[in-house]
Amino acid sequence: MRIITKRIKQCAVIIMSIAIVIAMSFTMTQSNIYAASRKAPATKITSTKVYNGYQAKVTWKKVKKASSYTVAYTDGRTKKTKTKKVKSNKCIVTCGFNNTCKIKVKVNKKGYRSSSYSKAKTVKTGEDKSFDVIYKANGGVGESHLTSASIYRDSADKKIASYTLSNRTCKFTKEGYEFICWNTKADGSGKRLDEDSKISNTLAPAGGTVILYAQWAKWHVIKYHANGGKELHPANDEENSGSRSLELCIDNSNYTKEGYVVYAWNTKADGTGVQYNNMDLVDTTKLNDTDFDLYAMWTPKNYRIKYNANGGKGVKTNHSYTCSLTSSTYKPAYGITYPHISLKYKTETGKVMGMSGKYWVTPSLYFDSKWNYENITTSGKVTEIHNIKTKNLLYSKDVFGNKLKNKQTLKTPDQYFLYDEAQNLDKNEFSKSGSTFAGWNTKADGSGTSYKDCESVSKLSSKDGGTVRLYAQWKAN
Repeated sequence: MRIITKRIKQCAVIIMSIAIVIAMSFTMTQSNIYAASRKAPATKITSTKVYNGYQAKVTWKKVKKASSYTVAYTDGRTKKTKTKKVKSNKCIVTCGFNNTCKIKVKVNKKGYRSSSYSKAKTVKTGEDKSFDVIYKANGGVGESHLTSASIYRDSADKKIASYTLSNRTCKFTKEGYEFICWNTKADGSGKRLDEDSKISNTLAPAGGTVILYAQWAKWHVIKYHANGGKELHPANDEENSGSRSLELCIDNSNYTKEGYVVYAWNTKADGTGVQYNNMDLVDTTKLNDTDFDLYAMWTPKNYRIKYNANGGKGVKTNHSYTCSLTSSTYKPAYGITYPHISLKYKTETGKVMGMSGKYWVTPSLYFDSKWNYENITTSGKVTEIHNIKTKNLLYSKDVFGNKLKNKQTLKTPDQYFLYDEAQNLDKNEFSKSGSTFAGWNTKADGSGTSYKDCESVSKLSSKDGGTVRLYAQWKAN
């Protein structure tokens, strides 16, 4: 009995499930039948535009959940209508030149009947002008190239849409030159047309012929010469074609000459030509058909001599020069023509009393136009010095940039040289009790190179910014 009851309950559940499925299917079928009886919402064309002269580009309003759109367009000449189904709300249709095209759109939506067509829009395509284009090598190698082209003007946006050929197609060549463009005149004085550029309809009347001449640019080779120095590594000569200017890219460190450094380049080995610096622009239009030679311009390196009392004592107080700012016998460093610093300071305290003029620096620094220091009126011994390299000249420092402490005496000034310039060594002012000054030496123990007091010297160091130390030598009385 229990088994029968259980079976009856199972059958009842199955029957109820079947009934629910049938009911749902009936409801869905009714919904589909209802939807299929409805039309999809219509759309509206929002813009039309001539495209490439012989086509029409049409855009319409999007419809939510539309599966596709059907575009119908009627040819104005043949009166034939074609259709095109697209997913997006825009498309391009081909109508041909000198024609009209009537366009309309309807909406397709899943579960719905297609909408009615939108209100039609008429597009008038561009005017066709056929003509011949002859391409000539103009001094180059290659057969003249004849093409038949079509130029037209869009009736809507007035754009010209026919293009010149690339020289890759014509394959013209000229030794030592590079093709740069086409021109309606052989000498380049006419209308310039770049490769694949649009041709204006004013150049090609209907049924006419346009002749385009290849335009060539000379390859200019820029060669660098060490000019008395040495080239550490073979440099690549720079080549230029087509552009009106070339930016120089020179590694000055690749050129060396003992005691000298490259400060510029010149078109003449003796420096009388046009001078250029790294990153300057060379006007290639003035080079004609010749190569371009640049010669290194050399300027002597600078170094200084530091004097050491080597057991003696005293501070040199009469370190002065006879040259002035207006008539200096000291050669400017690195081709700079600025005058040197004229500086006054108190030898007892190292305090700056006044300064004027402009200073010279090494190439790694920049130039200041002028430093003006307030003149300080004070009594005491005053001497002048120039050739100062540091710009840290403040009242709280001595002329060499050293911070001053209370009652600190001025350090012995260094003497500055250019590599190829001879100067007399400064007169010794050191002293040592029980000894007589016997000259200078590059070694404190006298084992180096010896120099007499006030001896004329030059080329003591070929290192730019180098320092030579001279030690006082003493002979016991």
